[in-house]
Amino acid sequence: MGEATRFATPGARATPSRERQVESKERRQNLWIGSHEFTVVFSLSRALLECLSSFTLVFDCRPKSAWNLLRMAEEQPSYKLIYFNARGRAEHIRYIFAHAGVDYIDERIPKERWPEIKKSMPYGMLPVLEIDGNPIAQSNAVARFLARKYGLAGENEWESMLCDVLVDTLSDLKLVLFQYRTEEDIFKKEEKKVKLLKETIPFYLNKFEQTIVKNGGYAVGTRTTWADFVFAVALENFEQIFGTSALDNYPGLRGLKQRVHEIPTIVDWLAKRPQTDF
Repeated sequence: MGEATRFATPGARATPSRERQVESKERRQNLWIGSHEFTVVFSLSRALLECLSSFTLVFDCRPKSAWNLLRMAEEQPSYKLIYFNARGRAEHIRYIFAHAGVDYIDERIPKERWPEIKKSMPYGMLPVLEIDGNPIAQSNAVARFLARKYGLAGENEWESMLCDVLVDTLSDLKLVLFQYRTEEDIFKKEEKKVKLLKETIPFYLNKFEQTIVKNGGYAVGTRTTWADFVFAVALENFEQIFGTSALDNYPGLRGLKQRVHEIPTIVDWLAKRPQTDF
């Protein structure tokens, strides 16, 4: 009765003609077929979708997030990280790759081969990251680029700047530590060690500790950034140089290192990376 009432002409009897019954049945079949045609079209292979997308707007219904993931996978460049067989100034870059789940070639140059390879490196130094065969120097420039690309540069421009501030300030301390480690005169080295432990290191670590505690265990903001990776690597080296008790007065810094080393992707990297002194 509902079918008849819906199609009845005002003032006429409600009994549908044979022709109308057939017409109604055909319309329902067409609707059913049409809906299934859309389903079939919508589920076509991605390659066919690209070929047909210029002819119909139906393909704009694809979920943008999924489409972007496919496109990003297609556009993923090839990476080759060139450095010595050491953590050194390349390890935080390796952390970024591990955290992002990005494939790359980790090429470790034997020191005896460095003189012949040095000429081909930009500015004659390592590490160098080759992106689709294009060599890029400066470890922190490389790390910043990758951090922005893989969501590790902070929530906004302000946090991105704070990452730079902390990393660059830490670089000042790392330079002093490097000068201490490479000092060949044993008497001068002891003098530098005393000054480091009494003045230089406490000054910097106290500043960093305040920042980390204020941020609830993070270098910047409330989520992991590439600055956390830089600190985790540096603090690991710091404990290796001065002993594990060197961070006893800095629980925030020690906690940051432990937190980073408990990230599943970093755990995997730490388990498989080559064991080196530094």
